Amino acid sequence: MEKHRQDLITSCVETLESFVGNKKHPHCSNDTMLVDMGRDVAEFLVMEGCNDKAAIVAACLGDLPYTTKTWREVVDPMYGKRAGSAWHEMCLARQHGHLESCKMDCDCPTKSNHCPHAHRQGCQRDECLQHRLVTRAPHMGGPARAALLAWLSLLATKVAGRDPPKDWDRKKISEYLARILAVTHAVRDEGSPVKLSPVIDKIAEKITHTIKNF
Repeated sequence: MEKHRQDLITSCVETLESFVGNKKHPHCSNDTMLVDMGRDVAEFLVMEGCNDKAAIVAACLGDLPYTTKTWREVVDPMYGKRAGSAWHEMCLARQHGHLESCKMDCDCPTKSNHCPHAHRQGCQRDECLQHRLVTRAPHMGGPARAALLAWLSLLATKVAGRDPPKDWDRKKISEYLARILAVTHAVRDEGSPVKLSPVIDKIAEKITHTIKNF
């Protein structure tokens, strides 16, 4: 790997560590730290042929807790507005915002602010997170899409291999992988062509292969 890319990743890892410390990743074994995942995702993205700075930064900072202050006062100044925008896009694609952000199991009008079945702000139900990503991720810019798929690829590889959460049975793992596949196909099939499309398509194919061989 070229030194300037490795230096960029090291800087991002240090930034991430300053916020999350030694926290572990919830969707891998108890020994997998967030900072290690960030480095692995960024290095994987580069190995897949991506030299886009914004995509690499967004990938490495995928687990950096999102706030507007962090976006404007940390990521933008350190890595540039293009990288900051990619990180911002990827973070917001996952977040609950309005009633439409969740997959509702009712017939209430989708524009109603008084639906008794509405999920709470910050909802992280698996089906709702999938719904948000399938709906929003294809419309992100190329760097954010590439960064997201790099994350999904590494998570699929770990969960389908020997590094899933220790309390997950095969059914839980299969459901998780199916959600990853749904998001991957949405990004690949519904996203507009961009400069990073070859990288996005290559990673999507790798994810599909990993999950189909589980």
